[in-house]
Amino acid sequence: MKHTTQDIVKYCDCMEEVNARINFLKTILKGSKALGQNKFNSELFAIHLRKILELIAFGSLIANKEKYSQAHKHFDSHWNAKDMLAYLEEVNPDFYPAPLKIGSIGMNGEKNLDFVIKGFLRKDQFVSLYNRCGGLLHTQNPFSSKKIPKLNTTDVKKWVALIQELLAFHRARLFGATEGWLVVMQHESDGKVHAFPFHALPDPP
Repeated sequence: MKHTTQDIVKYCDCMEEVNARINFLKTILKGSKALGQNKFNSELFAIHLRKILELIAFGSLIANKEKYSQAHKHFDSHWNAKDMLAYLEEVNPDFYPAPLKIGSIGMNGEKNLDFVIKGFLRKDQFVSLYNRCGGLLHTQNPFSSKKIPKLNTTDVKKWVALIQELLAFHRARLFGATEGWLVVMQHESDGKVHAFPFHALPDPP
């Protein structure tokens, strides 16, 4: 599958917005911005966490646009991140971002990459958080016995840390190919998102 410069730019744009929303959440967590009521703060947390998850899903859609569009004719109208994950898994089981870290460095300065194996947002956690945020953004039926726990600052710090660990340095793999993008969320040169094409990288353990 071939990727275009435009696709890479779109992917980076999604990740830049993820960075912006995470920074906004961190500002709230520091106490410099708050709405004064726990309920409203919880809803504000839910809005931005859910949008971050949607951006991750849309990024994965961009990386798999060609195959996804073949399987789903009206892909450009899809918006539900949980559903998109299920659809993406149908066309590319390896669609989900794979977090990376620098492993050993060779004598010639060549860096070897290892997969991060724990401490990041897993797919099942993605779906769980997405559903929880969605529940918090709707007014609950007063006759419902179902209780959705509010998001407090401890929760948000945990979720933000898991998301950052997933994305800080990750692989976005294209469908049916060894090629894809290595993505750095805050490159040392300018602090912005950078994506670098790769042509061979093994699967995570």
